[in-house]
Amino acid sequence: MKITYLGHSGFLVETKEHYLLFDYYTGKLPAFLPEKKLTVFVSHSHQDHYNKEIFALQCGTGEENGRISYVLSKDIRRKQAEELVRKENTLLSVKAHEKYTLYEGQMTVETLRSTDLGVAYIVTVTEDGGKSYRFYHAGDLNLWKWEGESKAYNNNMEANYRREMERLKGQYFDAAFVPLDPRLEGTAFGGLDLFLETAKAEIAFPMHFWKKFGIIREYLRARPQVKNLVELKEEGRTYEF
Repeated sequence: MKITYLGHSGFLVETKEHYLLFDYYTGKLPAFLPEKKLTVFVSHSHQDHYNKEIFALQCGTGEENGRISYVLSKDIRRKQAEELVRKENTLLSVKAHEKYTLYEGQMTVETLRSTDLGVAYIVTVTEDGGKSYRFYHAGDLNLWKWEGESKAYNNNMEANYRREMERLKGQYFDAAFVPLDPRLEGTAFGGLDLFLETAKAEIAFPMHFWKKFGIIREYLRARPQVKNLVELKEEGRTYEF
């Protein structure tokens, strides 16, 4: 398994038979092998998660470039997306708290409700040899407790976030992608803390930190018991597991 950090909340996961592209917004994409299935996930329509350049991946014919499946949160206008997705490819518009299947059951996609907009993704991929992988991409599902907001707002935010995390209780992921946003200042660690307390991730990647890589080091210094968080230091780097 290979994972490339593209930038912001964008990641490319590569397994033997699949590419999973999450929330591409910026960064250089590789040349995709046509024999692998490419699935493009967009958690919501905010411009730092949704770049219409994803539809340019359909260059050439389906046979030359492989088939592409687009999994888009329903807040992205379906009609506009349909105009951009070629008929040989798949468009799946998803909403929170649902389960979907792709590739004749080889992939399942489950969704959580974001505490901002759109969905978070739980993706399970089973390859021909029987090997399975599970991934969690939070999108903007996070504990958005802003210091300038009212106590009522922040209490409601925490309740909503905890409710979604309960759906992950005891679940295992080969890799998880979770926000660590420095703009939250004193409450920045809360969402990642609760995720790591609730679910089991072999590897966790921070994201949505606006190129402020230093917050990852700050988190690891404050949480020396956390051994599975990748200390990202640059965009475009690929990690092999």
